Amino acid sequence: MRPAVAGRVDDVRKATPFLRVENGYLWDYCEVELDRIATAFRQAAAKRNLTVFVRRSPLGTWPGWVSFDAWIPDRNIWTTARFRINVKLTPLPHHRREVLVETSLHDRGIDRWTTKRQLALASIKDPDMLGDAAIDQLVDYAAGTGNKRPPLFRWKPFTNLFRRNKIPNLGLSDLQKAGFGLLIFGSLPIGAISIIFLVLSFLVLGVDGLIRLTDRRVLVMDCGRPASVPRSLLFLDTWYALVRGIGREAVPCRESLLERLRSTCPEEAVIGLETVDYRVLDDLIAREQIVVRFRRAVVFCHVYGYGEDLYVGWDAHLDCGDWKEIDVSQGYSPVHGVKARLTTVQSGITLPTNYQLADANGVAEWVHRQIREHVKLLMAEHAIDQEIDFTIIRGQRDDALGRRSDSDSKNESKTQSRRFRMRRIA
Repeated sequence: MRPAVAGRVDDVRKATPFLRVENGYLWDYCEVELDRIATAFRQAAAKRNLTVFVRRSPLGTWPGWVSFDAWIPDRNIWTTARFRINVKLTPLPHHRREVLVETSLHDRGIDRWTTKRQLALASIKDPDMLGDAAIDQLVDYAAGTGNKRPPLFRWKPFTNLFRRNKIPNLGLSDLQKAGFGLLIFGSLPIGAISIIFLVLSFLVLGVDGLIRLTDRRVLVMDCGRPASVPRSLLFLDTWYALVRGIGREAVPCRESLLERLRSTCPEEAVIGLETVDYRVLDDLIAREQIVVRFRRAVVFCHVYGYGEDLYVGWDAHLDCGDWKEIDVSQGYSPVHGVKARLTTVQSGITLPTNYQLADANGVAEWVHRQIREHVKLLMAEHAIDQEIDFTIIRGQRDDALGRRSDSDSKNESKTQSRRFRMRRIA
């Protein structure tokens, strides 16, 4: 929480780095639940020997989602029955039920069932919601072994009829409660006493309104922000090479490069491994890549084996993703006795600056130097006589940052042409 002066406030405000990082709260819990749901789908499909494709939203993407696609061979040898199940989790900070769960099932091209429910955090794992047993029943239905409608999609017309998803931090003041209570008594047909109650209620409500007009304080209550940062990458530079004869040494080469980068990295750099899966013709390929983050610069390092050859390369990007603060609701906070505005965050885009571009250039040059020395060390260790071109392939900075020439920008609106335009701040 932080105090703010009442007045006109933009609908969208930059959230980082002014909001604290809430580790282990709503977003992290939803990330864990998305991983559990995706794993449950894969395990249920493996039990039934189904050909499935399970995808999960990238880290930092909200609302988070899990998509389950299945191809079931039909009786006709040339046909397959196709099913898709989509699960989407949307955090609802400040609310009593903190997660919006949206689920849909598509059966043979038909939108069979959809459901949308607001749940508490602990209710997601319930057997009739998205627990492991419920996911098992969903996969049963997709495989054709279960004919009953899964409990997640059963019709419950009165479930949320009297369950309004309230915001506990907002409510009525004591004067409002007293005024409305007197107003109720004044509406009763009890003669002159009712008129006295009505007059008192109007006086109390008038005093409350006068206090609200004179007290211009506004308490901003935020819910923090996730630890991860949304990615919106703009390509800058790249380099790659194919080293002969050491393709089978890809894993130890990647590990040694990771140790080298961690031991010589700048102070603010964060280096780690990420697993990326992508679909090819008839399979799902998972690969590990080294990720170097330095402020808004992101460099991906690739070390993969192709038979007897080793592919080594990197590509540098400028991350324009950011968290933006938006309003959820506003009203009176009985706990603090002032007007309050509740906020949350959503993913957005921040325009890059020349200094952020300088950070990206610097970390890309540092990564390239480390990889160049590492490749030369590998070639000397394995006695490989091969000429490697270490020239960096430069990207167009204007194209990467959204600039267009005058001839290209005539057909574009001003909003589109300025969306990622580089700006100087000094």
